[in-house]
Amino acid sequence: MSRNKYRILAGAQEIDITPAMGIQISGDIGRKRSAEYVTDPIYVKALVVSSGQKSACIITMDVLAVDKTSCETIRNSIHHDYGIEKAAIMIHALQNHSAPAVGKVSVSDYFESAGLEKYVPEDCSWLFGEEKVYTAFVIAQTLSAVADAHGNMQEVFLSHHRAIDGRVAVNRRYVMRDGSVKGEPAHLDPNILFCEGPIDPEIGIVLMQNDKLETIAVILNYAMHPCAGYNHNYISADWPGSWASMMKQHLGESCIPIVINGFCGNLVNMNPLDPDQDRQAERLRYNKADDNMPNPRNWGPDKEVSAKKLTESTMRSLSDYYLVKSKPYSIKTGCIDYISEIIHIPYRTMNKDLVEQARNLVDSFSEPDWVDATKTAVKWDWYYALSRLDLVKMVHETKVFDYEVQVLKICDIAFVAVAGEPFIEGQLEIKRRCSGKNIIAAHMCHHYAGYLPTERALVGGGYETDMSMGSKLYAGALQDVIDKAVELVNRLF
Repeated sequence: MSRNKYRILAGAQEIDITPAMGIQISGDIGRKRSAEYVTDPIYVKALVVSSGQKSACIITMDVLAVDKTSCETIRNSIHHDYGIEKAAIMIHALQNHSAPAVGKVSVSDYFESAGLEKYVPEDCSWLFGEEKVYTAFVIAQTLSAVADAHGNMQEVFLSHHRAIDGRVAVNRRYVMRDGSVKGEPAHLDPNILFCEGPIDPEIGIVLMQNDKLETIAVILNYAMHPCAGYNHNYISADWPGSWASMMKQHLGESCIPIVINGFCGNLVNMNPLDPDQDRQAERLRYNKADDNMPNPRNWGPDKEVSAKKLTESTMRSLSDYYLVKSKPYSIKTGCIDYISEIIHIPYRTMNKDLVEQARNLVDSFSEPDWVDATKTAVKWDWYYALSRLDLVKMVHETKVFDYEVQVLKICDIAFVAVAGEPFIEGQLEIKRRCSGKNIIAAHMCHHYAGYLPTERALVGGGYETDMSMGSKLYAGALQDVIDKAVELVNRLF
């Protein structure tokens, strides 16, 4: 743990962004998933920090994703109202699969100009559409949270801590006995040979306390998909929300716990190698009959099981810190800095035959290729075909993908914020190459970029590598992001 405490100004706030029932829950593919009830509220949280010379703002949302247009609107407003530079404003979606998205994230800005809207019936906007009313609501709530956080800033002592917990996250990609790679294979599948990749067991903790030793905010960093609620029809903040609630119980009601999700593109909480994982607890807690829980993933820990383990490890790390009188600490004046750059990433080349197949497939149907007569889900082949045609138009119009890499320096901590769903190998390499520095990594920032798999994963194949709007960048994209992030960290420290 850190032996330094830094004196800075900080203020935090959280505001409810739980949507109205009936809204489309994101995080699924081609399936109508209307919200029917709420198990726990979802929030937007804001932290504003200042050294007296420079300021920064961190915003997190308990949603699936937030698009570039919404981020730009929020950044512009904060810069106008408080003078915080846009490069110092980090906007992060937790990638919560039990919540809506903010803005338009499933399709490109060229979907309509490509003539693809004709394939989607007007009453099926849930397939690709934006929930415009909800987007406006979240933007307004976000700006209110920032206003409150800015208004209640006070002098705090900031310290960084670290815990290790290998019990929670699991790499979901497995090499099978026939040499293929499968994402999330069946529980205890005897054809599993070995796990393809690692996890990051680190829990990053940033504690902010005032001179009365009241904790006003804590940042909690861990990497894992929030998908315990997928693909049910309830709104929930998933394990990040449960973790935040448990930490508030430990640190006090005045504390705003802010969870930041790391590079979790290939990480989940379901371990197909663990015979003891089941979901009995979740079925009992929500008192729902099996036929109301259509999730084919009927095994794996629920959100509270994961959160409890993370809380245990977090508090174990912090317990040393509270022995203040027996530990020497160096009090330093905190500094804040920031840098953000756009890198131009090439797209992956799409085979002409694949494009032709996509066009032929969607043209062969007078309406979406429905799974059944209920017309509440489309077949994945049809969905991917339309997504690929959207990508063809996007590539033609843009040539390269503009990808933002941002680093905030807050005292002795580097907040590395990137877009999309990079694989965990990227986060680990950044930490390895920035040895000796405290890294808090955040994915799904600024705009949606799709998956960023490793080059090895692209060879192995699997869901995260299927060419579409959700996986479109060239094989070296993850390495480009790693290299730029390391460069920016080294420029600030």
